[in-house]
This record gives sequence, structure tokens and C-alpha cells, in this order.
Amino acid sequence: MLYAVQYGILGAYTAFIAVVISTIRSLIFFVYEKDNKAIPTIYLIILELSVEVAGIYTYDNILSIIPVVITILFTYASWQKNLKITYVFGVVVSVGWLINNCFVGAYVGCISNIFELMSSFIGYIRLRKYEKNIK
Repeated sequence: MLYAVQYGILGAYTAFIAVVISTIRSLIFFVYEKDNKAIPTIYLIILELSVEVAGIYTYDNILSIIPVVITILFTYASWQKNLKITYVFGVVVSVGWLINNCFVGAYVGCISNIFELMSSFIGYIRLRKYEKNIK
């Protein structure tokens, strides 16, 4: 939620709403995953539509589309269970947030995005090594 506060202060309202919706997504997904239950598709649809509607409502310029697209991508990546997809989308999402943060002046977020990018990339490489060792 500190990211949301940061975006609110910077006037990046699309990113603010995207982070709030992402927080709600994380809570919903956590509740289902802690009980090893499948996350219903309806939650995916509701969350994706919420981000799109919020993006339309808060549209400022072409750059304000970035948080919408990357939130949609990561919501899907978090919902599905293929780790390769999760890591690949993690790289794409980190790059997207990095670009967004540079444009809106969220420089601390840029630093965090660099670590997220490295983490997703390393996770993907380790997963590939693990899969090779299993075969």
C-alpha cells in the first residue's frame, strides 16, 4: 500500500488504483491458496475488469495505460499455476513498472523494480535448471 501512497502523492492515479486493486487481488488469492483451493475464474474476470474500468476512468495520457496493462498481465500470471508463465510475466511486469516509475518520478520504485526484475529472471533460470535435472 506504500506504493499506492507514493503514486497518490505523485498524482499517478492510474498506478494508484492499479496498486489498490493488486492488493485486493493478493488478499483474495492468498485466502484461496492458503487452503490449497483453486481460485475461481470469476475473481480473475472481476479483477481484470476492475482494472480496465479504473484505467478508463483515470486515463491521463498514453503512459497511464502502462499500469493497467501490467496489472492485467500480472493478475493473470498470479492466477494461473504455470511457474514459467509467472516468471516470464514477472520480468515483463517489472520492466513495465520500471518504465512507468521513471516517467512518473517514483525513483524508489525504480530501484525496487530492478530487484524484482532480477528476482524474476533468476527464478526463471533456476526453474529451467530444475526441470532439466528432473528429466
